[in-house]
Amino acid sequence: QGKFIMFSTRFNFSSRLISPQFPFISGGYCLSWFYHMAGQNIGKLSVFLEANERKGLLWRFGENLGQVWNLAKVTIIS
Repeated sequence: QGKFIMFSTRFNFSSRLISPQFPFISGGYCLSWFYHMAGQNIGKLSVFLEANERKGLLWRFGENLGQVWNLAKVTIIS
C-alpha cells in the first residue's frame, strides 16, 4: 500500500518532496518508488540524500519513457 504525488513540469516549475529523517541502521535502507515520465520537456527527476549538512545525488533520470510506470530502487548504506 502506498500513496502517490504528482508534480507538473508544464510551466518549468521545480518541486521538492522531503521525507522525515531516518536513523542509520546496519544494513541500510532500500528506497523504492514508481515513476511515470511521458511527454515533451519533462525535465529531470532527481533523488538526493542529505546527511550531516552534506547533500549528494543518488539517482537522476530525465527521458520520455512513454505511458508506462517504471520502478526505481536505490540502496542507502550508512
